[in-house]
Amino acid sequence: MHNRPDTGMGGLYGRTEGRQDIKRTYIQGMKPREEKVSSQGKVLPEERAVRIKLQPRPVAGVLYSVSRDVCGEIFPVYLGRNTIGCTPESDIYLNEETVSPNHAVLLIRQLQDEYGNRKVTMNITDYDSDFGTAVNGVKLGYDRESLKGNEIIQIGNAYYFIFVPLDPVPFGLGQVSGFMSTPRQDAEPTISNRPGSDEYLAPTPNEPIYPSSVGEADERTFYARSFAKKEDHSAKKTINN
Repeated sequence: MHNRPDTGMGGLYGRTEGRQDIKRTYIQGMKPREEKVSSQGKVLPEERAVRIKLQPRPVAGVLYSVSRDVCGEIFPVYLGRNTIGCTPESDIYLNEETVSPNHAVLLIRQLQDEYGNRKVTMNITDYDSDFGTAVNGVKLGYDRESLKGNEIIQIGNAYYFIFVPLDPVPFGLGQVSGFMSTPRQDAEPTISNRPGSDEYLAPTPNEPIYPSSVGEADERTFYARSFAKKEDHSAKKTINN
């Protein structure tokens, strides 16, 4: 638990004004989040995560969080310097009010010694944050903290991540010379129950996400088509025999 200043003293800290649904301490002058309202006047839930465009450098791991909602968010971590902050220019962009613009830096390096042995080093530094950074519950100063993988990293007061490093070399994975790519077509999910829609209902921690979240009707249609194709294939094999 974090010790929070007494909000009744005024000064730097105070109660959120004009928002009866929020009972937390905030920094004076900090803008509240703008709520999105549908055409029917209903307050829409926040989107699950920002859209991430992969950078042209090797992915060395991921940060995974369920702090915003149980659907989860995942952020790629690249070989080299990864900035963490609340601005779109950050490599890991977190839009949460206790995340600073230049909050932390996660650095991953691939080194090679004189004998040709390969070594990967990973560390995180609290760069210039107001609310701090912690690894496995221990607040960091301004020194680098070494990481091995599977640590819980806390950014600000509300974002918790598990850091999962990814190294394809020990598994013999690499670029395939005969890989033939096709034009990519991005599209919104066709299901109606998605963040941003008027009908969206965020799943609760005890609610099974699959298959109800993709729609039982869609599931029945999918399996019905698969079964029909299988029956048709079996009939053709019988006739040919």
